[in-house]
Amino acid sequence: MKFSTKKILILVSVLVLIFLSGYAFLFFGIKWKNEKSFVLSQEIDEYVIRESTLKSNDKTAQDLASQINLLGPYFVKEADVVSFIEIIEDAGKKNDAVVTIGTIGVVVGGDESVKQQTLSLRFDAKGSWSNLRNLISYLENLPYKITFEKVSLNAEFSPVPFFKDPEIEGVEKSDLQTWGGVFEINVVTHK
Repeated sequence: MKFSTKKILILVSVLVLIFLSGYAFLFFGIKWKNEKSFVLSQEIDEYVIRESTLKSNDKTAQDLASQINLLGPYFVKEADVVSFIEIIEDAGKKNDAVVTIGTIGVVVGGDESVKQQTLSLRFDAKGSWSNLRNLISYLENLPYKITFEKVSLNAEFSPVPFFKDPEIEGVEKSDLQTWGGVFEINVVTHK
């Protein structure tokens, strides 16, 4: 059997087309698998980085747990609001001042990522000048993050004249008067 040149060319052309189409099929199949494996390796890398960051954060939190626990007393827990108010009233008693709680409220502040709750407390106090001064000092030294928003002190009725009585030695004139104070404080709270 004799093949003509034309038939041989057609056969070679068909074989080349089959070979090229097989090559293209394999090339695009390998390319698609490479792209999928690249995306998968990227996702695995991101997962590994995220997991290592979480483990690092957990380890840091465990390492700093004792220091974090030391911060707890600086905040008033929501469940301890009544106890905090009693601390304010007891502070008045310890400093010989009469404390009357006026209003109590919760103020939510901060930006969207960090919400900060503060307990807003308004109270009146009566006593001598040194008693109110000692009360303020006592409140400033409490182990809480207290911010004084308003402090207003006014002299009130005085049963003793402003001048010093010779019979009362060592007593300041301001201590002979009754002073009234209005206090507005904020203290940071947490759950």
